[in-house]
Amino acid sequence: MLANQPKPFSTLFIMGMWESFSIYGLRALFALYLASELFFSDHKAYEVYGTFGALLYSLPFIGGWISDRGLGLRRSIIMGSLIMIVGFAVLLLPFQNAFYSGMGMIICGYAFFKPNLTSMLGKIYQTKDLRRDAGFSLVFAASNGGAFISPLICGYIAYHYSWKYAFAITSTGIIGGLLIFLKKFNLFASYDQEIHNRQFLKFYGVSFKNLIYLSILPVIFILSLLIGNSEWMNLIMPLTFCLIMIWLLKLAFRSSRQERSNIFTLLVLLGFVLIFDICFEQAWSSINFLVERAVARTIYGFKIPTAWFLGINPLLVVILAPLFSMLWFKLAQHKYHISVEIKFIIGLLTLALGFAGLFAGTKLPDSSGLVNPWWIFFGYAFHTIGELCIIPVGISMVSKLAPSHYASTFMGFWYFIWAFSHYLGGQVAKLTSTNDIKEICNLLKCRTSYGDIFGYMAFVLVGLSLLLLAFRPYLRPTFPRF
Repeated sequence: MLANQPKPFSTLFIMGMWESFSIYGLRALFALYLASELFFSDHKAYEVYGTFGALLYSLPFIGGWISDRGLGLRRSIIMGSLIMIVGFAVLLLPFQNAFYSGMGMIICGYAFFKPNLTSMLGKIYQTKDLRRDAGFSLVFAASNGGAFISPLICGYIAYHYSWKYAFAITSTGIIGGLLIFLKKFNLFASYDQEIHNRQFLKFYGVSFKNLIYLSILPVIFILSLLIGNSEWMNLIMPLTFCLIMIWLLKLAFRSSRQERSNIFTLLVLLGFVLIFDICFEQAWSSINFLVERAVARTIYGFKIPTAWFLGINPLLVVILAPLFSMLWFKLAQHKYHISVEIKFIIGLLTLALGFAGLFAGTKLPDSSGLVNPWWIFFGYAFHTIGELCIIPVGISMVSKLAPSHYASTFMGFWYFIWAFSHYLGGQVAKLTSTNDIKEICNLLKCRTSYGDIFGYMAFVLVGLSLLLLAFRPYLRPTFPRF
């Protein structure tokens, strides 16, 4: 299937895998590191992890805007990679403040790297190219290949050796991706055309590009402060979301009728993506802690590291994504195209079924009071099906519906939706937390605190799927053009 894709596709395919190795390895370790090494309470660990995720996926909105204004796709990808590499190196220093500073650098670098890599992928296809959805699904599978390997390696090293060694291993993904991109640098020249006639911002004679370079260190300092003072996000994230929505609505009303229709359709569907992500991201917080404390993990005397369970989802994506990619392509070829809205409804329902499985697992423990690990596998399996129906399809939808002169900006907004879901997901995860060590050690109370919340999520997701079904007639007029 790779042979049928455009020539630059293979490079982006490999870079997606390496980038996910680094980022998902870091995410697999993050909350567990805060709780076990820095001795944060569950409440604080969820809040700090939510802050990290919120910042990691919100700043690509700005990184995409900067690229659109003239920094360029290739320059942004290279600069972002270098900043992240330095950030991973800082994590190795034995100071808590160094941890915050390193995370700030990784967040800053990712803001330049991620939206422009995805935007570059969108640019190698024509608008009506039938290979587009298949290509996005394949890159999504490659990313999950890296996300599968990383928790296995980094989780084992962290559990048996050192957290610092595990963080060092996560950095190799970004380094490998940068080397590959530099080797194929000229291959992407035609997709990175800068607009030289645009009057870029100048401040006291400093050019736009130089102003961006000079702003990097102050931005990293601010990000480090936010990680260390995560409670500030309770004001920042809701306010930022409202301001971005106001700006997008103003953009929609200034646009042509067709573009306005596209933007409104995007905003409605991204609202459902937001709720999906809030529930899905529990894997790295509340579900992760459930596995750590109340799941039977010992097999023949070997205790499985908690992070290994986070490899279930990406492994299943690697297996199933090519099948879904082939399915969508074959159905489209035979004029049995499944609409975006129906794929979203299927995704919401299967995610609900996964949470219903987790709920059942907490209510049906084994003789020792622990949750059977097959319930975790069951939950992640249906979460994966939901993910494949929504995430790659949603990214492709953004690349098709976004106004061409704001392509990277809207791709950045996609990641801001993911970011806002991390913040809200942290708030939802807090509902499972307790500061009472006796409740944590009591398996019945521990299982109940997690299971009840997962049951409520299943009901909410079923209700949302019915709501989207009711909205469907109002969204259909947008999609025949594509």
